[in-house]
Amino acid sequence: MTRFSRYPQAIIHPLSFALITLSVLLLIGCSRVSQETEHNPETQTGAIQIELVEPLFPAAIGKETLNIRVFDANNQPIDNAKINIRGDMTHAGMTPILAETENGNKGLYQLPIAWSMSGDWIVTVQVILPDGTIAEQTFPRTIANDAADCEHEATDTP
Repeated sequence: MTRFSRYPQAIIHPLSFALITLSVLLLIGCSRVSQETEHNPETQTGAIQIELVEPLFPAAIGKETLNIRVFDANNQPIDNAKINIRGDMTHAGMTPILAETENGNKGLYQLPIAWSMSGDWIVTVQVILPDGTIAEQTFPRTIANDAADCEHEATDTP
């Protein structure tokens, strides 16, 4: 009988040890991520406002200029920031589109970009101030197959 009573303990002890070790490792990993987020003053979105100015007509495959407006917490334009753009399709397998600029004029940054495919995109705008402050915001964009038709059809209204 002693032989059978030891058998379950031989299995339970290593299994308990493995579960406790795994739990401790998960807690350490989670606390490290939260500490980096908590103690990193360089990643602040609230102090910087980022706007993607929508074009008059929907974007189409090909070249476009993205207009980004950047303001501080007091609604004052920021001209001395570095702007990085990353465009990712909402499905996997596509190469991202990247662009950057450092030339702002009254808070407006213009970035030429070339859409490679129609569909739904996520545009991530990263703003880096000279003091190292970083803000990031994402914007959804839908790209059409071909350019918008700008012709007006004749109507009876004046």
